[in-house]
Amino acid sequence: LTAPIASDADPEKSSQFAQSVAGLQATEYLTDSPTADELKAFGLDSPRHTAALTFSDGRTYTLEIGGPRPGKPEVFARLDKGGVFGLPA
Repeated sequence: LTAPIASDADPEKSSQFAQSVAGLQATEYLTDSPTADELKAFGLDSPRHTAALTFSDGRTYTLEIGGPRPGKPEVFARLDKGGVFGLPA
């Protein structure tokens, strides 16, 4: 764990988190190249949550979680500053 403070991560909770992230599947792809206005509407101009995962081979992925999708049990999200998609809440 490096943010909000540097600390040893709980191995059990880290494992649970990794399993949860590995099982995520987009419910719908919304836009490949979001505009600044779209990012604001999706709550991704200032994401509610950000998780950066670095693997032993050096690969790093950053998942940003934005606001809720109206009328759906989902949130807006994007990976590595790319396109926007829906994720189950």
